Amino acid sequence: MPNKNNNEPEFKVSDRRRFSAEGTALGEEAQERQEEQPAPRPSPLITEPVPQSKRGPELVQDPSSPIRSTSASPPEAPPAPTAEQRVESSRAYKKSTAEMDEQLRRELGGQAMPDDFKVGFDRIVEPLYVTALVQLGFMGQEGQTQRRVDIIGARQSIDALNLLQEKTKGNLTPTEITVLEDVLYDIRMKYLEVTNALARAVKNPSQGQPGGSKA
Repeated sequence: MPNKNNNEPEFKVSDRRRFSAEGTALGEEAQERQEEQPAPRPSPLITEPVPQSKRGPELVQDPSSPIRSTSASPPEAPPAPTAEQRVESSRAYKKSTAEMDEQLRRELGGQAMPDDFKVGFDRIVEPLYVTALVQLGFMGQEGQTQRRVDIIGARQSIDALNLLQEKTKGNLTPTEITVLEDVLYDIRMKYLEVTNALARAVKNPSQGQPGGSKA
């Protein structure tokens, strides 16, 4: 029977088969009943947006989570410290070290502070010099027979000493100038010794390894 409350057209399926699914012959009445059965009407598509109340709960990302959404904007860099903050940090550092020195003096019974607690220009030069010696193979762990040479690393350490000399020009005492010049002369000569030994080793692989060690 047509649906009078719906303006949509009604579809009918005409079954032209003369046999049922079991293979038996269909009579005319059975064929007519099957032909008169209306086809199921598909449900209309939902075109209206789903109300917010019927949607699932929105996911809010935890700002402390290490997993970041690809759509989220990158975090902003922290603001640079102000001039007042820099001055305050320097003042607080000096106050903390002064309190520590005073505590050490009390423990030492008023004696002079050991030289190990004093920082001079040689303390800045020494780490770079020792690092270059290790990279060139002149220093290593005790008992180590085979030392690895890092020419690129040694060159960077020597360049750092050169940069230190340029940046401190006019601000060093005569003693400090002598220390830096002696260190640079010694490490440059060792660098040339190693590079010349490597060049000879390329031509004659049977020669010893640079840095004073044999393979």
